[in-house]
Amino acid sequence: MWNDIKIIHGKPRQSESPRTVERANQNIDNMQATWMESKNTIKWLEGLRFLQAMKNRTYHEGIKCSPYETMFGVPVELGIANSVLP
Repeated sequence: MWNDIKIIHGKPRQSESPRTVERANQNIDNMQATWMESKNTIKWLEGLRFLQAMKNRTYHEGIKCSPYETMFGVPVELGIANSVLP
């Protein structure tokens, strides 16, 4: 039925070690704590979209661009100058 399927036997490749994941999680925790302190708030959920934007637009040495550019093929455009407001 699916002649183009190629079956590969073996274990899936583990791309990130637990230490790498833990370091990334700690980075997010630190960013969130800094954001909450700078805004003098305990409402951590409100800052998540800003932290996500910051992480996704940051240049990544491994992929030679930002995660946003990798996903969408264009750089992030933020700010009022890039909006469609009249």
